[in-house]
Order: sequence, then C-alpha cells, then structure tokens
Amino acid sequence: VVSASFFIVDAHLKKLYIVQDIEVSAIRLLYNSCNIYILTIYRAPTGNFTCFIKKLAAMLCSLYTLNTQLIICGDINVNYLVHNSRRKILDALLSSFVIQHCLFSCYAS
Repeated sequence: VVSASFFIVDAHLKKLYIVQDIEVSAIRLLYNSCNIYILTIYRAPTGNFTCFIKKLAAMLCSLYTLNTQLIICGDINVNYLVHNSRRKILDALLSSFVIQHCLFSCYAS
C-alpha cells in the first residue's frame, strides 16, 4: 500500500512573490519521511533579475533540508542557449542547493 500526503505551500512563499519579478506556487508531497516540493516559477522577460535571484535564494533557503527534494518547473526567461552572466548566476545559485537543470522545449508545429 502506497501512502502519501500533499499540502499546498502558500503562506510563507507569498511574501517572496513579486509580480513579473518572481511568481511562484508550490505543493509539498510527504512520502514516508521524505519531503518533495514541486515549485512552479515564472519571471517575466522584463522582471528584475537581481530581485528574482534574491527571492529565489530566500525561497530555497526556507524549503531546503537534507531530506527534501526540490523540483522546479516554469519559465524564468534566462537564455540557456548561450553562456551569459544571468545563466552563470542562476547556475551558481542552483548548484549551491545541489539542483541540476534539465531543459525541455515545446514548440507548436
């Protein structure tokens, strides 16, 4: 028998939410003693990147523990097709939480 619980994570992330800079929603799955957070994040192309990085860092700090798995989905409008300073900054932040990126593109034909 598989038993799991899920919770909508909202209250403490709302203070990190700034329209266009970082828009986020999340759920927490509790399976055995493992926490799994699934975050959906959006940053508009015109959003403040510095603010985005600061808020994302604060969010990851508030959610991360040794028995926590983080899955981040969304559109953060950082071009991963070229090496640039924004990509470097984001990669450094994610790697500090042992998070690797995996890119998927969907295009309508």
